[in-house]
Amino acid sequence: MEKQQLRAFVKSQLRLMSADGALRESEFICAQILSNKRIAEARCVVAFWSMPDEVDIRPAVDVLLLRGKNVYLPRITDDCNMVLCRYEGRESMRQEPLFGIWEPASDEILLPSDFSMNDICFVVPGLAFTKEGLRLGRGKGYYDRMLASYKGASKVGVCFNCQLMEDIPVGKFDVRMDEVLSFLF
Repeated sequence: MEKQQLRAFVKSQLRLMSADGALRESEFICAQILSNKRIAEARCVVAFWSMPDEVDIRPAVDVLLLRGKNVYLPRITDDCNMVLCRYEGRESMRQEPLFGIWEPASDEILLPSDFSMNDICFVVPGLAFTKEGLRLGRGKGYYDRMLASYKGASKVGVCFNCQLMEDIPVGKFDVRMDEVLSFLF
């Protein structure tokens, strides 16, 4: 299956999920995030503010901040790039006008030189993953470009069960996750 066909298939599967099922899987994955060794050992966690069709990791993001982690979330800067801005709590979020995505209002940006790569862990969304860490994004390459700037940082993908695939077509710029958290494992 080609990338565009797989994206359409996964989106159709996500539309079939019940709200209760999505909540149950999200709560389970949040617990996995909060007990994950890579995330626990990282001084800096780069997460995301969940969109409606993604695993809702917002409760885990809040707990990580309360635990004293340096937490950063993406902010889209143009049609193909994003920066990582410090998360200071839910009250500091604003809705970005172009895509309607919630992002941190903080202007404090994480640079690759701010931490040792061993001290950074990314929690990454995607449309589909394999157990081996292959990832299919939404097609713009935001995360693959960002992750290429942070070589050596840990990468943990998160997804619903319906987003787990046996195989995913990948290109030379696609970045593999170190592990994937899902309801199944």
